[in-house]
Amino acid sequence: MEGRDPENGAELRRTALELAKEFKIETPAPNRRRDHQEQKIIRAPESSGVLLNAPLNFELKGLDSEHEYLKKTRKLDTDTIRAFGLGFCCRGRFAGRIAIPLHNLKSELVGYAGRHIDDAIEPKYLLPSSRVHKGVTHEFRKSFLLYNAHRIQLPATSLIVVEGFSSVWWLHQNGFPNSVALMGSSMSVEQKGIISSLVKPGGNVILLMDGDRAGQKAREIILKDFGDSINVVAPKLTDDAQPTSFSQAELRSLLTQSAPEKIGTQHGSRPRDQICKLINAFPCFASFRITPANWSPEEFERQSLKFSSGEIAVAQFILGVWNPTAKWQCGRFDLIEAAGRLDEPHRKIIISWFADPWWP
Repeated sequence: MEGRDPENGAELRRTALELAKEFKIETPAPNRRRDHQEQKIIRAPESSGVLLNAPLNFELKGLDSEHEYLKKTRKLDTDTIRAFGLGFCCRGRFAGRIAIPLHNLKSELVGYAGRHIDDAIEPKYLLPSSRVHKGVTHEFRKSFLLYNAHRIQLPATSLIVVEGFSSVWWLHQNGFPNSVALMGSSMSVEQKGIISSLVKPGGNVILLMDGDRAGQKAREIILKDFGDSINVVAPKLTDDAQPTSFSQAELRSLLTQSAPEKIGTQHGSRPRDQICKLINAFPCFASFRITPANWSPEEFERQSLKFSSGEIAVAQFILGVWNPTAKWQCGRFDLIEAAGRLDEPHRKIIISWFADPWWP
């Protein structure tokens, strides 16, 4: 109505803030560390006359998300594959490879990486190539990007830093979603800045490099590079082990023993306090008297099979907050469906969470 361009991020934000003010909706202050970091990364290369890591004006279509490399070789479930937008590509530059979408901190798609399904083929990975669009040269530089950084919930208490894409997928699937990849065994100055911007003051960075010679050499260099500027712990993997070599229980032991605070989505006293406070806020569950001492997500899910349709919607929401990567039998939370099932008091609690989301 105001004649502004919805494709222009600044104009869209301005309109949203005006609407929020009009309807008296409180909005959180922008994360200045992230805004500053994003501006620095985008503006730095402009003097060269070449656009680096600019958003794409297309998406790859027809990718096979059910390919056996993803399902059997990497042992990824459907939810993980869908979350990262992965799929086998059968044509073009990435033919025979898994296409991996790459995003900047604004969640804009800036390119695709391609991982060949045959380990004997070199190079295993292809990164976006240079292209010319409307007379402008576009180039990709991985040194200005951290894989999966756009999904990190700010400010992060703990952040896991790994080398490769597959380690991020595996950690996410096993209950450790706050992980990012350097896309290699070295850390650039820009990547160091992004890592620092994602972690809250006093938070922890867990450096989980591969156990091969290159990974352990990088581990020592990165530890020295950070110095005392941020809390960094670095579990030392043996031989040729990678994060993908460990089961969920092994990862939990490895990571929680390394960090002062537990970082998984399924354990720790503070997460239990948080989730119980959320459960007891819902009128439909007030009589359950759930406490941190008796909270059991498995028992809660079992009971949910006897709930009414509205109670099931709330249960789906609660279990989704507790562990967003698990396949709960009661189903996934659907915001549109829940809006039709729930009354105003229950909707308000969910809307409040969406305004300032958190995960245990």
